[in-house]
Amino acid sequence: MNFQSKWFSFVRMARSESSLKHISKQRYMLRQPSFFLRHIAKAASGFCLFAATLASANTTEPNFQLANAYGKHAVGFRLVQQYDFSRSMKGKHDLVTGEAIKTERARPVQTLIWYPSDKPGKPLRFIDYLRTTETRPDFQLPGAEIERKLKEKTDKVLRVFGNERGNAEVQAVMRASKGTSPASGKYPVLIYAPGAGGEAMENVDNFEYLASHGYIVISSASQGPLTNNVSIDMAGLDAQARDIQFLLAYASTVPEADLSKIAVMGFSWGGMANFVAASRDSRISALISLDGSLRRFTEFAKQIPAVSITVPTLFIHRGNESLEELSQRNQDMSYSALNSMKYMDLIKITMPWMQHVDFASDSLRMGSDLHFSEYTRKEIGLAHSWVSRYVLEFLNAKLKANTESERFLQTTPVKNGAPAHMMYVQHRPALPGALPTRSGFIQGLAKQDFQGAEALYDSLHKLNPEFVLKDSDLNAWGYELLRQNKLKAALAIFRLNTHLSTDSFNAFDSLGEAYEVAGNKDLAIVNYRQSLKLNPDNKHAEQQLKELETSNQQDK
Repeated sequence: MNFQSKWFSFVRMARSESSLKHISKQRYMLRQPSFFLRHIAKAASGFCLFAATLASANTTEPNFQLANAYGKHAVGFRLVQQYDFSRSMKGKHDLVTGEAIKTERARPVQTLIWYPSDKPGKPLRFIDYLRTTETRPDFQLPGAEIERKLKEKTDKVLRVFGNERGNAEVQAVMRASKGTSPASGKYPVLIYAPGAGGEAMENVDNFEYLASHGYIVISSASQGPLTNNVSIDMAGLDAQARDIQFLLAYASTVPEADLSKIAVMGFSWGGMANFVAASRDSRISALISLDGSLRRFTEFAKQIPAVSITVPTLFIHRGNESLEELSQRNQDMSYSALNSMKYMDLIKITMPWMQHVDFASDSLRMGSDLHFSEYTRKEIGLAHSWVSRYVLEFLNAKLKANTESERFLQTTPVKNGAPAHMMYVQHRPALPGALPTRSGFIQGLAKQDFQGAEALYDSLHKLNPEFVLKDSDLNAWGYELLRQNKLKAALAIFRLNTHLSTDSFNAFDSLGEAYEVAGNKDLAIVNYRQSLKLNPDNKHAEQQLKELETSNQQDK
């Protein structure tokens, strides 16, 4: 196979998320910059003539730069090598080599942070971000070894792009500066989840762009539950979702972070993991998915409770595939996660020019010229820039309540200045009314002053049959309200319990007790009698009924 054929084989593999199911090696290396570089160099070895042709471009411009206007802030950057000590990632023996583990076994979470800064310092270069990918697997790696590995990586770039162009890429001046002081004030937080096996810096151009506009961006690499290798299963999805939650906890230690304004953004596999995180954590206020894997891996998407996704969501994806393409790879079309998540306000953007890997800026920087066939590198770079612009406007609208950004989202892309036919935007408002969950039920019940609990429950249960309140849960809920002296609310919950559990002697016994506490002897007697009818051995109801009937006779 010649170099060109090898590269196209790689691109086809990279574009297809479904291939992650079948190719164990590529599935965890797919999104790593080092994977791009190793694969390119391996294909290039022995084909120097073709590599020389690539080098003949003789340009010093970086392969990719955002076309957007950066914000008023300088951008600061810092790297934190930390562990999640609540989870172990290593056992007593290495799962690859079998050797005994002598180093830290807690889960390493290399954390990259971009933030608004007071003033610029010495700018970082792209090679500084590449260096973080070599320190990520082993925090204790000696500096000389890091530099040796980094040189191997950059040498591969030079062999493919040529010295002049390759140097221009790895030495490209970036926006961020290391160690500069944060700007004063509080800023919304964006937590980023890379694609399967992706490095924390995979969308660095977008991170710097957002930080310049007043956002703190926090990212960590994509790892599997027990090794660096990502596992394409629910355990792997859970591991990345928990990494997101770990970073959210870390954000609480950043003085400038506004924890009332938190969004999560993810690409590919990470663009599904962030839905899992949002389903678990109510502190997340907005979701962004860049060609997320919800459509590819429906067997996992089905396990995300759709009713729990209620925050504004921006879903940006590559061009729609034909029915024939979907059928050819046996795509499960019986379930649509986005259609099921009808309680979120959804903005869906289609980018017909873009392929899957084009949503990560490191792919645009490191991708071979051969990838850009139907559309040029500059055209795809422009499309990527518009994706970034919409991400910014979405965050401004949803986290900062910016009215101009809200109008931008409601305006057609062409009127916003985007080239015609580059992108298509659809908006689906969230389904109105109370959510068919316990939280939604109690909120709706409180709004109607605890009247009509039975009708409200029946309507929500019909909307979502999985929404069920059990006899024991309602009973405990009612007594908690009684303890708080909320008699009206307690009676509503106990009455609902008898409505749902007509054969439960305990439900009627509890309702009788609530009426007794409320001083309504007549209704207390009615419900105690019903409880005894259902269970003649209910000694509590029998005793209370005697006392109430005696009291009534004395009153007369």
